[in-house]
Amino acid sequence: MPYFPKLDAGNDPALVQVLLDLGLLVEKAHFSDAKAWSLSGDLFYHANRLPEALEKYRQCIKLSPNVFSVWENTLDILRQQQNYDDMLRISEQAMDAFPNQPRSYWYYGVAATEKGRYDDALASLEQALLMSAGNTGLRLDLTDQVGLALLGKKDYAAAISRYEQILPKGGDKHPGILEHYGDALFQRGESGKAIEYWQKANGIRKSPALEQKISSGKL
Repeated sequence: MPYFPKLDAGNDPALVQVLLDLGLLVEKAHFSDAKAWSLSGDLFYHANRLPEALEKYRQCIKLSPNVFSVWENTLDILRQQQNYDDMLRISEQAMDAFPNQPRSYWYYGVAATEKGRYDDALASLEQALLMSAGNTGLRLDLTDQVGLALLGKKDYAAAISRYEQILPKGGDKHPGILEHYGDALFQRGESGKAIEYWQKANGIRKSPALEQKISSGKL
């Protein structure tokens, strides 16, 4: 565990390779032990070798599907790969295996939104909101995704309403909420106000896509 920050930094390629090789040795020595595959997956995950990490995590889940962090990392990799078909299927399995883990419902909501299944996404996200009363960060992520699903449905008034409810509760510091509130305002014809919120979002987390919206004044 103390080596994971060094893997994240990636400043020592020799050390990274030694640790990855160690993970592979553990796999071979304990082929039927899910923990070996979880460890190797984590090493590849922190080394940003995501395809290899995904392979290890899949084997871990096959051997022992009761470690939520493995499912979460698996879903995170699929999200980064934009593999929404697998993400939808595996997040549904994760909800069945861990019905009290709201983050599974968020992943499902993301995938369902990307697949155009907006009502399915909203049902999952609203359920997760009921389960996450004490987790402010997760509630912000969930509400942001609710707004995106409503935008997908072209229900701009409902999206604006949800974003405006969450802005005074931490949403004004959440770049996704600020950006997507701007998107909803733009769709309602309030382009000046939309640019204001895009600029606020870009001040927290810069991105070429946001800068393009700001410079062009449109989505």
